[in-house]
Amino acid sequence: MSLDDSGEGSRKVSLEIGDSNDVWAMDFMPDRLLDERPFQILTIVDCFTRAALSTAARTYYCAFQVVDELDRLYRLRGKPLSVRVVSVRFSPPC
Repeated sequence: MSLDDSGEGSRKVSLEIGDSNDVWAMDFMPDRLLDERPFQILTIVDCFTRAALSTAARTYYCAFQVVDELDRLYRLRGKPLSVRVVSVRFSPPC
């Protein structure tokens, strides 16, 4: 693992990815239905194989729902060394 402090308030951490299940990336992708109602898709991807481990859609996500999805994947595949959160978009409170 390397840590690069390239500027004030900026921190970059990179992990060596040597095998599947080492690092997962997690992101929320927003979209709208035909009637303009918003929804989000939680995507979790294995960074080594680039396999989509989860693509779960909801109108909004609460923290416990994200934890439930990660727990489900942990039981199926085991825990990764790291989970990267690519972006964060805030939802209404649960």
